[in-house]
Amino acid sequence: MANVFALSAVKEMTPHLYLSILPFYPAISNSSGRQVKVNTEIKYSQSVGYWDTDSGVWDTSISSDSSEDGTVRLWDAQTGTALGEPLQGHEEWVLSVAFSPNGARIVSGSEDRTVRIWDAQTGTATGEPLQGHESWVKSVTFSPDGARIVSGSEDTTVRIWNAQTQTAIGEPLQGHTNHVQSVAFSPDGARIVSGSSDKTVMIWAIGEPLQGHEHSVQSVAFSPDGARIVSGSEDTTVRIWDAQTGTATGEPLQGHEGTVLLVAFSPDGARIVSGSEDNNEDLGCTNWNCH
Repeated sequence: MANVFALSAVKEMTPHLYLSILPFYPAISNSSGRQVKVNTEIKYSQSVGYWDTDSGVWDTSISSDSSEDGTVRLWDAQTGTALGEPLQGHEEWVLSVAFSPNGARIVSGSEDRTVRIWDAQTGTATGEPLQGHESWVKSVTFSPDGARIVSGSEDTTVRIWNAQTQTAIGEPLQGHTNHVQSVAFSPDGARIVSGSSDKTVMIWAIGEPLQGHEHSVQSVAFSPDGARIVSGSEDTTVRIWDAQTGTATGEPLQGHEGTVLLVAFSPDGARIVSGSEDNNEDLGCTNWNCH
């Protein structure tokens, strides 16, 4: 990945566009930092450069962004130019964004405790905000078929929404004892995983929290085949879990020096990329070999 970016036109693009392109390898979210550093291997670090940004970036999703001004913006991934006007409606910071699988809609979660759905072509909100969370909405994403949305909140709950009717499906999922920082659907849409400040990972089909991290879990993701889950934590480690049994596979991956803010599998499931607040001043990205 580092070599592809270093030798392509991507390295000449704006910092925001660079961050937005990372989801192609694949989606990465919940990023917070003002620099990006790309490393190439698990055993050693080979930096290919830094990109400075003028303000904090809280979340990324290809061609859209979230912000501190309460808006969502769309960007051309080739030129780096803004597409249309900002999507306005949230009353506080927007903390998470995601596209629907067909790219027709965008979902956003905000400090105003709401989830909003937007038409990606017109930039207009579709219906009223989804209300129910009692605190900041930290993470949102669509199910693989685009029919549902899952959201995680600082109110310690996970909620599932019907993306068409924009109504809640069932009662909120309860089990975490602290802020929910990250949520994700399995590739088949049958399971949901969440990571929390209570130091645990929860696979809701299993019901028991996965324990092993020593501090807040900031990011979680399923492997493309749904067999594994990766988690990144404030304890500076990355862990891999068996998605069926909930057991840890191997020892924690160590190498970061700061909070691991985001994790993702490669499309073939052979590698994991993690982003961290290494040295408390930059976002360092590291590739891990899963074999």
